[in-house]
Amino acid sequence: MSFPKLPSYRFSWRSIQIEPTPLSDERVTAGVIVKGENEDLVIARVLSGSRLRKIYARDFAKRIADAIGLCLYHAKKFYESNPLSTRWSPPLERFFLSDIQSSVAESAEEGVYRAAIRSSSLSASQEIDRLASIREGRVSAPEAWSEKVIEAVTAERSELGPCFQRSISISGFSIPLKLGFLSDKYAAQFDAVGGIRNIRRSLSRAQSKLWQLDQLREEESLLFRPKVYELVLEKPVANDARESVALNEFLAKLRLEASRRELSLYATESPADAARHLIENA
Repeated sequence: MSFPKLPSYRFSWRSIQIEPTPLSDERVTAGVIVKGENEDLVIARVLSGSRLRKIYARDFAKRIADAIGLCLYHAKKFYESNPLSTRWSPPLERFFLSDIQSSVAESAEEGVYRAAIRSSSLSASQEIDRLASIREGRVSAPEAWSEKVIEAVTAERSELGPCFQRSISISGFSIPLKLGFLSDKYAAQFDAVGGIRNIRRSLSRAQSKLWQLDQLREEESLLFRPKVYELVLEKPVANDARESVALNEFLAKLRLEASRRELSLYATESPADAARHLIENA
């Protein structure tokens, strides 16, 4: 019997938590500090400005957001020159640093997502499975789907070619965020289930891409602001009633996650249909 290889990227993380209401004992994760085995550092904000406004109203949310930004800035400066095992004290009251934790992932980008979800009290109910690894010598289902959509789009609108596979620098990240498609009107990530049997791990990967779109939307340094942020998903064909139920449950969970983040989800079996949809939005 052969077992799948463990992910090879080793990393550690701490979370920064805030107690918004004094003496309430309610702590919410505001950000995560992630360091890989090669000492690359990523500081990621977990609480977006739009989510803070929904919880605490505009004025109070603005003060909290400013305080979070200040703490993340100081954490970045400190851990750029110190190991993550070193204890750091947040510069503001009601902010707290968690104990250090370690894990493995396929990449630094996936490690940030794992740390953010596992640390966040707003997403604690979500179970995180290992993301699908790309087997050596094989093209993954998401890559194959992306290539088909790119081919279908550029065959009709070649000028959209430079908008695909773009890397964007995100504040607080030492690695660029890779986008499937980005124009001044439309931002998209591509994903594919790759078969009914892969639904469980596909959900985790798709959620991570929604999280990436959420991070992009909150990035203040963008020169333009797309109107639509969307996950374009290839869904498999169900062969029987049992598979149809599993697929519908998967799509319902993913739509709920997308709506919670105020993002869009477009699921189709056809790359030509996905291409038409992308062209209409772009």
